[in-house]
Amino acid sequence: MKTKILKLLALVSLLFILVGCASSSTVQQINTVDELNGLRVGVQTGTQYEDALLLRCPDTEIQLFSVANDMLIALEQGKLDAILAEAVVLPMTKEVHPWIKEIEEPIAAYDIVFGFGKNEKERTLKIQFNEFISKVKENGVYAEMESYWITNFSPDTCITDKSGITGENGELSIALEGGYEPYSYFGFGGLQGYDVDFIYRFCREYGYEPVFHEINYDAIAAGLESGRFDIGTNLLYTDERESSIEMSEPYNVLVIQAVVVGEDTSNEPFFTSLKNSFYKTFLKDSRWELFAEGAALTLFMTVVSILIGTVLGFLLYLLVRNSGAITRRVTDLISFLISTTPTVLFLMILYYVVFGKWSIDGVWVAIIAFGLLFAGSVYDMITDGIAAVGTGQYEAARALGYSKQQTFFTILLPQASGHIFPRYKSEIISLIKETSIVGYIGISDLTKMSDIVRNRTYEAFFPLISTAVIYFAITGILIVVVKCIEIKADPKRRTPEQIANGIKVKKY
Repeated sequence: MKTKILKLLALVSLLFILVGCASSSTVQQINTVDELNGLRVGVQTGTQYEDALLLRCPDTEIQLFSVANDMLIALEQGKLDAILAEAVVLPMTKEVHPWIKEIEEPIAAYDIVFGFGKNEKERTLKIQFNEFISKVKENGVYAEMESYWITNFSPDTCITDKSGITGENGELSIALEGGYEPYSYFGFGGLQGYDVDFIYRFCREYGYEPVFHEINYDAIAAGLESGRFDIGTNLLYTDERESSIEMSEPYNVLVIQAVVVGEDTSNEPFFTSLKNSFYKTFLKDSRWELFAEGAALTLFMTVVSILIGTVLGFLLYLLVRNSGAITRRVTDLISFLISTTPTVLFLMILYYVVFGKWSIDGVWVAIIAFGLLFAGSVYDMITDGIAAVGTGQYEAARALGYSKQQTFFTILLPQASGHIFPRYKSEIISLIKETSIVGYIGISDLTKMSDIVRNRTYEAFFPLISTAVIYFAITGILIVVVKCIEIKADPKRRTPEQIANGIKVKKY
């Protein structure tokens, strides 16, 4: 136990050293946009900001990141020479990372719009949103929102008015990023931001009830095209996107700038910085609750998927084991196709294609996906485990008077468990790790909550380390449970009476 603790302390110490070394590295000074040509530039996936940069600097090496905060970490560690970011977010970013510097000349300016899902509400919502955008620009509400959420934005004081929702015209499914100040982010009282405020004002006007889904930015368009979501927020207008989904009139403009490493003006001591980082990650706005909610959902999805997958895989084996060669080959082929399809691709096919038009919650789609994947693994491990026992055991049991069912459950399966359980535990570990991708379909699991906190705080150390620790704890709990079952199923622990149970003594 002491050795494990020492190893953990050594690992944490090494992480601190690496962070310190990364922060002290020498970087190239960049002052103009043209100097980015040939350098490494980070861009958030789905934004398409790189198109404007490549027109001017065609030799730039573009690197794509799903989470905006990860680009800042890569920039600080010298893995990138610059990143592209929206001018509106830079004041908040510089409060936490005073070492960044923006190149004053903008890269581009983009109109942002609302997108509408391809379903029966599409045309109606587009007309209503365009009417509402025109109305708020004429009556001064638009200017009021600009002042409140952008010009004078403060994440500690700005709160969305969520009252007055009647919902007589039904619900609207809204896809947004959820970790993007000042447009949509988790603050005091839940989701806040410019886009959230705009949606609530629209729903009050037209009698809808909003239901928000926080998903990765690059997955919003896919959800709209499949009809899964009614509205997507903060989409950049492009001709290509307009050809695939309906879009509203522009409701805002994003100015894009290049961000590079500048001079660090902070004089904050290391341990003070660490203390502040801990406070912002867990205590401010009770963000620890986000980790708790994400961990609970991850554990729920994992346990239910394991149970469903185990039952399905076992039943599948029972149905197939005495069937013909063709049935077995077809089953093996289907199992092979499911197991070899990348998990994120399999999940998105189920969510956006198979269940695209259904109102089934994303959590249950994920459980179905992981349950099927786990069922395929259980089927394979039982097949291999029984084969490892050998036919001699089956023949001996039958000669002693055991029925086929008794032979399988009393003789073969207990002996095969020694081959099955090690793989079973490995598959559980793999399943827990694979659940971290469910943020692509709008599920706020542990990893997604960690991303939200990182984008909210612009911190990485505590969100990432705490997330890893929670995953370790979940894995440990489940493995201990399986280990207890494995001990119970160990045939070496059976008494002679248990072994002899079911034998039919022949009388001569």
